[in-house]
Amino acid sequence: MAVLLFRAYVSTVALGIPRMSFFVDLSLAYRFTSKKGDSNAEGVTVYPQVYESRQENSEKMLVIDGYSLNLKKASVLAGTVLLLEATENGTVQEYVQGSHYERHLFEDTDKLASLILKPVGRGNYHLTGMVNYTHRIEPCENWERSSQERLAHRISPIDVTPGTYDVVKDVENELENELRYPEIESRKLPEFYTVETHFITGLNHTAYFGNETEDRIAYAMLFMHSVSLRLQQLVPPARITLTAIEGLQAKKDYIHLHDDGRVMVDQTLTALGNLARTSEVHKKSDILYMAVSAGLVKIRGGKNLGGTLGMANKGKACRNGKAAIGLDRPVTFSGVQTSAHEIAHLLNADHDGHGAAKKLLR
Repeated sequence: MAVLLFRAYVSTVALGIPRMSFFVDLSLAYRFTSKKGDSNAEGVTVYPQVYESRQENSEKMLVIDGYSLNLKKASVLAGTVLLLEATENGTVQEYVQGSHYERHLFEDTDKLASLILKPVGRGNYHLTGMVNYTHRIEPCENWERSSQERLAHRISPIDVTPGTYDVVKDVENELENELRYPEIESRKLPEFYTVETHFITGLNHTAYFGNETEDRIAYAMLFMHSVSLRLQQLVPPARITLTAIEGLQAKKDYIHLHDDGRVMVDQTLTALGNLARTSEVHKKSDILYMAVSAGLVKIRGGKNLGGTLGMANKGKACRNGKAAIGLDRPVTFSGVQTSAHEIAHLLNADHDGHGAAKKLLR
C-alpha cells in the first residue's frame, strides 16, 4: 500500500492581502497490488472501465480493479496560451486556444487525480496522467484488450528521486532596491487566487518528446495541473493557470552548465529571475518555472556542494526574481512534488521548522 501524508504551511503576501499563515494536514491512502504472474515490478497491467454520466455535465466514473475516481472536467490552461520553441535560429511563437488542448482533461480533486481521457472509439479511452499522488497510468503499447474489449493500461508508481530542496532568501537587485512598494490596506482574503505561470522545459527534457509537440504540451498541462491540485489544498486555495509553455531546443544564455552537464542551479536561477524581469514575454506571468532532467548542482565559491531537487526565490511571486527550477524526468511526473514545493516558496512558504513554520512538527 502506498500512503500519502501531505502537510503544507504557507505564509503568503499578495497585492492587497495581508500576511497570513495557513496549515493543511491531509492523510490519504491508496492501494495498488501486483497480480500473480505480473513479472514487471515497475507496474501493473489493468483494464480500466469508464462509465459516462447520464447528465449533460461531462462527469465520468473511472474504475480500476475496484479503485474508483469521480472525474469532472478540469482546467489549467489560460484562454489563450503562448507556445514557444527556442531554437538556434530564434524563438518561434504561436498563440493557441487553451480550451482545445484541455478538452480531454479531467480531475478528481479528492484523490489528487489528473488525467487525460482521449476517446478512441467503442466506448474506450486512452488514459494518461496521475491516478493519485503516488501512481500514474498510461496505455500499453501493444493495444492488448481484455475479454470485455477494454484496452490494457499500465499503472506505475511515481519514482520520486531522494534529495533535498533549496530556497534563496532575500533576493535583491538594483531595481528592487530602488523600488518602494506602496502601503496597501488589509482586505478580506479571496475565496481563491490564481498564479499565472510561464512553464519552461530544459534541453534534455524538451528533446525527450522529439517532434511530438502536442505530447510535450499535454505533459506540461498534466504536470502543472497536478501541481495546482496540491496548491488547492491551501487556505485560501491557489490555482495554477498556464499562460505560456516554452521548450528549449537550443541552449540559452540563462542556462549555466557545469562540466558534467548538470545545470548550475544558483547561477541559472539568478539568470531566470533576471529574464523574468527584463523579457517582455516572460515578465507577463506571475511566476516562471523551469523543469530540467539533466540534474541540478550547487556550485558556490568554486566548490561543488552537491545536487539538489529544486530551488526557488522565496516570496518573489509577482515581484523581481519570480523564478523557480526543479528536476523532473519526462512523462514520469517525478518532479510534481518538487514543483509544488518550490512554487510554495515563491508564495513565501518556509520549510517546516523554519521561519513562520518554526513550531510546525514534521
